[in-house]
Amino acid sequence: MRTFTNRKSRGFTLLELMISMAVFLILSGAVLGGMSKLQGNYRMGEVRTTMQQRLRATMELMAQEIGQAGLQASTVEGDGIVTTAGAPYTINSAITATGSQTVNISTSSGLYVGQWLQVDGGANQDPIQIIAFTATNGSTSATITATFGLVHTTGRPAYPMGVFPDGIVYAQSTATKLAMYGDINGSGNGLYAVKYTCPTVFPGSLTRTEWSLPTLTATSYPLIDNVTACSFTYTTSTAPACPASTVALPPLNVSINMVTQVGFTITATETPTLVDTGATLPISITKSYSNIQPRNIIAANNIYIAACNTATAKDGTNSTFTKYLNGELQPDPTVIASVPW
Repeated sequence: MRTFTNRKSRGFTLLELMISMAVFLILSGAVLGGMSKLQGNYRMGEVRTTMQQRLRATMELMAQEIGQAGLQASTVEGDGIVTTAGAPYTINSAITATGSQTVNISTSSGLYVGQWLQVDGGANQDPIQIIAFTATNGSTSATITATFGLVHTTGRPAYPMGVFPDGIVYAQSTATKLAMYGDINGSGNGLYAVKYTCPTVFPGSLTRTEWSLPTLTATSYPLIDNVTACSFTYTTSTAPACPASTVALPPLNVSINMVTQVGFTITATETPTLVDTGATLPISITKSYSNIQPRNIIAANNIYIAACNTATAKDGTNSTFTKYLNGELQPDPTVIASVPW
């Protein structure tokens, strides 16, 4: 029997298989190397994006709270307060005559000598400055002495006026620490002191500490880790005062460097490890804000300065206008001296 061999149906030779395998391994290595590089780039991009988001959120929080610095809780500018709804204080004595009066007020919480309050509203709105006060039953009631310009029935509301020009506490702020206070969260029902602290050793954490006033209950937590550079800068001016030749106003009960702008720079660094190679590649991101303004302080300052040269400001220290003018800028609450900055 004859055997026929079809040359076209032969298999690969050993040499051909080896060459094919070599080509396959080269191509596979190239593909896997490209995928590894893409994976590394993706990992680096993911870390960078996360860092960007955290830094942006931190910077926006700081900018928002700087803008709120100096704001007084439940403050008024003198328009339309006619009910006791939401009023932080209530005058529980009838004011039957104008001039210096000692009356009962609903609570002593937050009150201090030098504070300006608006009593009543509408046509009966009456700005007063506390000359003296005494707590009579813990924090539930007090007596205050002030000069009233109008008579009032019992139970009328009283609201704090104006803002605190020392809302960015320059005396406690440094290149590595920002101290401020006011109605920081804009809730309208409380004062808070807030401190941002750069790490003492780099890399470290940027920390936010908050105290509820007047209890001084503290909460502290890190905002961002691996901070490798951190600094604050300040633009200041002196507290405003009308020239004596322009108008006879009582002096403000403040002697401060009023901060009108805050700048800050933060650099954070992460060192992710690539899974495939085990290599570490540091990533650093820097963000800066240069001119964040405490808007409430700036607005009150502008009102005060603009009013100095108006005709109505020249009618003496006992006018309603002059009282509102002085109420724009409040002295610091006494509890601020107790904040452990």
